[in-house]
Amino acid sequence: MDQYVGGFALLAIGVLETVVICYVYGLNRFSSDLELMFGVRPSIFWRATWCFFVPVLLTVIIILNGVFYKEVTYNLNGKIIEYPMWATIVGWIVASLPIVAVPVHMLIQYCSLGGWHVFKNTMKPVDDWGPSDPDVRREYGKNPLAVLPILQKIDPDAGHENEAYDAVDRV
Repeated sequence: MDQYVGGFALLAIGVLETVVICYVYGLNRFSSDLELMFGVRPSIFWRATWCFFVPVLLTVIIILNGVFYKEVTYNLNGKIIEYPMWATIVGWIVASLPIVAVPVHMLIQYCSLGGWHVFKNTMKPVDDWGPSDPDVRREYGKNPLAVLPILQKIDPDAGHENEAYDAVDRV
């Protein structure tokens, strides 16, 4: 099972995750969220990595894993034995379950709750998402980036609790 669960499924979920964050939720919105949390907007390096390099690299790895795939074997007292076909099929079914679960759930929601309109609404953050402080929430609703000075008035050290961050900030 190690061969199946630890490789293909995790790589495919990684591709789905980066594509959804960058192209469905939106890279600008995600960058604004990170800036709100950490006080620093991600650099072009990170944005390019998330939107281009990670999905392409993971897709290439998935393809190469398929091209160079070999049946799983085990060593029994110096003799190489291949698993039976049914065990290989079970392994691939187990590997595909986490991947198939995402589109199956999406299709069930899509069909049972009203189609495209519901799909568009599920890609938006809920109304109560955001800062818990009412003053900060009001400002965040107007302009997400305007919240940073307010947060720093509430907590002057906001975003600077990390020693590594502080070291980079001083350079």
